[in-house]
Amino acid sequence: MGSVDGKLRIYDMRAGRLYSDDREFPITCVRAVNDNKCALVACLDQTLHLSEIATGTVLKSYTGHVNRDYKIECGVTFDDQHVVSGSEDGSLFIWNLLNGQRKRSIKAHYKCLSSLSCHPSKDIVVTSSADGTAKSWINILQS
Repeated sequence: MGSVDGKLRIYDMRAGRLYSDDREFPITCVRAVNDNKCALVACLDQTLHLSEIATGTVLKSYTGHVNRDYKIECGVTFDDQHVVSGSEDGSLFIWNLLNGQRKRSIKAHYKCLSSLSCHPSKDIVVTSSADGTAKSWINILQS
């Protein structure tokens, strides 16, 4: 669970324990990677962090998108190979999960792209924006 106080909190219900990592900036989105061993954390410092859940260790960071003022969602594609995020400028950003290199950015909307969802088994990303539109992006990783 992320919080505007910059803390990433992980609750272990079986052990009755709480683990907390300080990210220093407000957290706007947390998404588990499909293996449930890592989490993607979006912060208002315009950075996404891929962190190991068990230790809190940051494995990779992703930058280039605009995220200073709004809750911007992020995700990991169905194949666990790419990280995606919205941006306050309306763009959709895609990075290689392992090396952190930006694969591409698409001017998807004309206002803040605040929400997105990755299909669980196909190369499809759905985005929505403050401009009042929602769009489906099919075969986005092939370009």
